[in-house]
Amino acid sequence: TPIDLRGIPNIQHHQIAVLETSHNESNFLKGHYDVGFGLEQHEIYPCHAGCIINTVIGRETDEVGEICVDDMMKMWKRGKELGLRNKPLPKA
Repeated sequence: TPIDLRGIPNIQHHQIAVLETSHNESNFLKGHYDVGFGLEQHEIYPCHAGCIINTVIGRETDEVGEICVDDMMKMWKRGKELGLRNKPLPKA
């Protein structure tokens, strides 16, 4: 259960590590994906987006083991080509 921060004016919750889909520019990933986690329409967590991208490009790998920065950069490039972008943080 999330912590209820309403009524505590000096604390703000900012959802981080969220991607947005370019729903106006791309047909990839339109709609609600992670509503069970409290995300809005056209928002998805990177781990879920990565699994979908792996499936789309036919990449057979798992998420276990050492981090390969080259692979991360290739996946991020592919995600951007498919219309994904970082969700901007709200202005304070």
